[in-house]
Amino acid sequence: MKYILSAALFAMSLSAQALIIEPGLWDIEMTLSQNGKKIDPMAELNNAMKDMPEDRKKQMMQAMEDSGLQLGKKGMQQCYTKEMIEKAELGVNEDKDCRTETIKKSDKQIVSEFTCKDGSKGRATIDITNKKSYTGHMKMTDGQGQKSELKYKANFVGADCGKLKPVEAQT
Repeated sequence: MKYILSAALFAMSLSAQALIIEPGLWDIEMTLSQNGKKIDPMAELNNAMKDMPEDRKKQMMQAMEDSGLQLGKKGMQQCYTKEMIEKAELGVNEDKDCRTETIKKSDKQIVSEFTCKDGSKGRATIDITNKKSYTGHMKMTDGQGQKSELKYKANFVGADCGKLKPVEAQT
């Protein structure tokens, strides 16, 4: 589960020139396959949480919110500010154990490659469809050689992020 969430967070943390999307709350739906087997990350998360003690669930939900994420109707939700979009920082800061190199960047597409100290590596692409929608995919191999592919689709929910703080506002 940690690997799935880490991959999802990485996918949303790529940088490039200013992007053309709306600031506010976004729904991000994900599908994942590992070694050719499809996995529903949200179903995995819900299964993991179903038998958890209530205090542990609250800790997990708080940890997600502290990372700038919350559960949405079909996936995760994240809040983007105008400043994040102008800097093209769609998500969390780069992990200290991973290095990312942007291969291609424009206002409509970002292509990046990453390598991590644990041997994980991969390539990610984000395609901006319009101001209220983007898609992406990431192919990766973990340190043990397991291959995964993450696909995601993000849609604008609204300008108000409610109680969810953008990643840049986290303390």
